[in-house]
Amino acid sequence: MATTETIGAPSNNFISDETRRDAGRYFGAQGLADTIGALDSITVLGAGASTVQVGLRADRVPPLPDTRGR
Repeated sequence: MATTETIGAPSNNFISDETRRDAGRYFGAQGLADTIGALDSITVLGAGASTVQVGLRADRVPPLPDTRGR
């Protein structure tokens, strides 16, 4: 797994077995578990922030492009 490779959000909410195997070889078992835990935490925090409609401060540039399709 190259460090320049990016993993996009899959349409079925799962990563492929090949990607999981590659990540396991690259990070090791503990590193893979830590990565999944960190991504899960970020997802939960994002869902909570969306629920209470927390936005960025007006003077901040959004970290990611707008993907809402407006």
